[in-house]
Amino acid sequence: MRWRRRFFLPFATLLLPIHLAAQAYEGPFRIGGVVVTGNKVTRDRVILRELTVQEGDTLNTQELQAALARSRENLLNTGLFNTVTVLPVFLGPQEAFVQVEVNERWYLWPSPIFELADPNFNVWWETKDFDRVNWGLYLYRYNFRGMNETVYLKAQLGYAQQYGVKYKVPFLSRDGRWGLSVGGGYYQQNEITVATEDNERIFYRPPEGNARTEWNAETELTFRRTHDVRHAFRLAYRSATVVPEVALGWPDHFNDGAPSISYLSIGYTFLRDRRDARIFTTAGSYAELKVDRFGLGLLDEHAPENTVIYGTVKKWWHPAERWIASWSPRAHHAGATATLLHPGRIGLHALCARLRVLRDRWPAFRPRPCERVLRVGEAAHPARGLHADGGFPDPASRALSERLRGYGICVG
Repeated sequence: MRWRRRFFLPFATLLLPIHLAAQAYEGPFRIGGVVVTGNKVTRDRVILRELTVQEGDTLNTQELQAALARSRENLLNTGLFNTVTVLPVFLGPQEAFVQVEVNERWYLWPSPIFELADPNFNVWWETKDFDRVNWGLYLYRYNFRGMNETVYLKAQLGYAQQYGVKYKVPFLSRDGRWGLSVGGGYYQQNEITVATEDNERIFYRPPEGNARTEWNAETELTFRRTHDVRHAFRLAYRSATVVPEVALGWPDHFNDGAPSISYLSIGYTFLRDRRDARIFTTAGSYAELKVDRFGLGLLDEHAPENTVIYGTVKKWWHPAERWIASWSPRAHHAGATATLLHPGRIGLHALCARLRVLRDRWPAFRPRPCERVLRVGEAAHPARGLHADGGFPDPASRALSERLRGYGICVG
């Protein structure tokens, strides 16, 4: 049916009488179909899943405008497209088509790794030892198979060697509600910090081999009940081993002088995301609740036996034209004695430039003229959610955030 709609829509529009095309319809409108263009890689079902309007719906003018605006925001928030246009094409007083035009971004992203193994640059500068540098590469393949699937690869060499892989499938079921991700990694380090004395770190390096090795594996099942509400259920396994000399000389490295530690963990995350844009939010709200239990009593060896709870609520609103206010309180609980309540950041800022991101073709960012206004407060908020992974930072989102970041004052 896709090719029929693509050819039918232009001819149907041209055949409309001129007075009908110029008439201001009030509706209600029955949606006769959805036409998708511009997607060379992305499959139609991925795009249609993000729309809040479907073929056969009947909406009045305000409902139609709101649905199309939200559909555009959903498509942009997938991170698959540079630009998205969602417009109605009226075929009569009570019938309309929805035309979706997308411009796809680049989906293969390499990201270099270069980081100091020391706590900060000043500590590293005391020795200027390039052997204490980690270097390597992240490789991301977004929109794999055109199904918004993601493949992450990590190879890190240098002071600490680390290798990882992760594969995320957001559409495991036909209805697009269930998703799955699996991943794992290996870590090894020849020299480790075992203690401190007089504010100086004490290192241990065995005569041969690695002082510490670690394996980890994880899987996550996600459920997207609606466009804005998501649930995630996690199961992970971690195993780490140190050489016997470390366990005997510094028994606090693991519990009770154990040479190894291994445990299962489970977790749950609830998300309610009503932001207009995840990269640079100007309106909407965001709520997240995350619970993780480390150590289940099964396949455990000197497990930490700890439960971590994290929650945050973020809100953005417009106190005046061009001005944006935000508030983001959060709470963190880890065990019986570690509880952190943060009143959150309060930001007040105004956009001083409008960017049409990736206007025509990658990689040009072309600013558009706008009014001069004062910019105060938080300039950019990090995008958090199920799409982000702490071990695999998103270079595309980071690059976009850097281009949208400004200057200002933040309270909190």
